[in-house]
Amino acid sequence: MQSTAKFHFPVAVHLARGSIKTLGALVGDRRACLVISPHLLGTIGELLGRAGLTRTSTTLVAPSSNPSVDDLRAINQAWSRLSSESEAVVAIGGGSTIDFAKALAASGGDLGALLTNLGGDEAPMPLAKPFLAVPTTAGTGSEVTPWATIWDPANHAKLSLHNASCWAEAAVVDPELLEGCPHEVALASGLDALSHALESVWNHNANPISDALALDAACGIIANLPCWLSTRDDVARDAVSKSALLAGMAFSQTKTALAHALSYDITLTHGTLHGIACSFSLPEIWRRAVLSAPGRMEILSPIFGTLSSQPLSDFLEALGVDTNFNHYGVDDIDAAVSAQLSSPRGRNFIGAPIHG
Repeated sequence: MQSTAKFHFPVAVHLARGSIKTLGALVGDRRACLVISPHLLGTIGELLGRAGLTRTSTTLVAPSSNPSVDDLRAINQAWSRLSSESEAVVAIGGGSTIDFAKALAASGGDLGALLTNLGGDEAPMPLAKPFLAVPTTAGTGSEVTPWATIWDPANHAKLSLHNASCWAEAAVVDPELLEGCPHEVALASGLDALSHALESVWNHNANPISDALALDAACGIIANLPCWLSTRDDVARDAVSKSALLAGMAFSQTKTALAHALSYDITLTHGTLHGIACSFSLPEIWRRAVLSAPGRMEILSPIFGTLSSQPLSDFLEALGVDTNFNHYGVDDIDAAVSAQLSSPRGRNFIGAPIHG
């Protein structure tokens, strides 16, 4: 654990109902390349009107999920041309859209160079564009982290673009944009946020600031996600949106840990939604974290009033999430955990003997 709390966070966050109205002023007179989720195609004109965003150079539609190296290669030639016409990149959509837009912005028009840097912690690319993010889901936290996930199905790999250019200049978090989010997406996104919060605590890189954000986020998700999913109550929606943001801020400092490490192969092999793949294992990892570092896990005792993992299992199962490892293709839990404890994310877990 770090002895000194270090917290570097350069994103200007605008969190409020109706905050989409600030986007035009934040972009200013810069020509913006707009990157949107496919589900926004029919409503983007009305949304831009609300945002006051008038100077767009072009609009690109992001992949529907899990942006891949092939998606980036497919747009390489077009982006080389379009990037010269754009002074900023604005992403409006879910985490996949934001990650895709980050890759475009960070590349500055040279996606080939960016692809060679995937997986490493690189200095900012010299031609990177300013990037602004407007999430329409509550969970991934991509709007407030310095990395993007890019998938490589052909090589059965999940790659990470970790680059200072991936920090957003501004994140506009408007809970009203969650309206219409399908149940499956809202559930997976919310549980992704819960995983981010818990993974930030059972983490070798945790510090008192990330702990405070993570605990607030976890409590908010557990208290409000079921209501948001079942009733679409505005107050619960706002609380989930705020909690997802706080969880993103927490793991922007710590990175994720064992639950995410276990999830990647499950998503690649079975196509399981990321938020489900990284949350079904949380009770088992909670149990292991208590055995490894009970004093550290005391931070989470206010959530359920106990360090038992059973209330977390009950919470997930009440939402319809199967927590049986066998049903995700994992027959030997100990072997799967042991294999991932030496991975980049697994090493962050407090039960890992060596951390990165």
